[in-house]
Amino acid sequence: DNGTKVRLKATNLNVDNTQKIERFVHINFDGEIIKNKRTVTFSFKDEDKIVIKNKHIYVNDCPLTINQSKMFFNAEASREKGYRLTVYAKRFFISDVIKLLKTNVVENNIDDVLIFLKRINGDFDFSVTLTKNDITGNIKLNKLSSKLTALANMPFTLSQGNIQITKNNLILKDFKGFYDNKPSNEFSFNGTVADYMKTVDTNIDMTALLTNDFVGKYL
Repeated sequence: DNGTKVRLKATNLNVDNTQKIERFVHINFDGEIIKNKRTVTFSFKDEDKIVIKNKHIYVNDCPLTINQSKMFFNAEASREKGYRLTVYAKRFFISDVIKLLKTNVVENNIDDVLIFLKRINGDFDFSVTLTKNDITGNIKLNKLSSKLTALANMPFTLSQGNIQITKNNLILKDFKGFYDNKPSNEFSFNGTVADYMKTVDTNIDMTALLTNDFVGKYL
């Protein structure tokens, strides 16, 4: 994207050979991504957690900070066994994900989604594991609040939900919440997103209690 600027500064790039059995790989970097006057900052420190041993490279809970959120990396790689990478986080801010996606560093359709939502806040836990031939993981929503622009900016809150990640599909389970700032206005849903990297074939089964608040204010 021609409108995106990336600054990266790396320091302390070396391999410590003082120990013959274990060699520590050192790499620290920080930077920022700038687009449309919005800035996303990021930083990474090895913290002596990247090790070469027995022709394997191990990464043990290395942190990457993006704005106010932090994720961690665990990995093992070798020529014989290939690689296994796990990325995980606790209470990762949804706003930081949106800011990163809006830089278009990775091509996405986030703007097509955001046109229906306003003032998104909340956070989630996640753990995703990648190998050469597979991807698995889980996302646990802690809370999300927003407004639906298509329904007169109706406020809603999701108080829980889980997304199971497989190689081709996303399975949405146990999503529960309420609308119009009233916990009694309940709704829940489950669903699937098939072929989420391409066609994004989505099927949602929702149950909602439609009260006078909904009919009188938002229809």
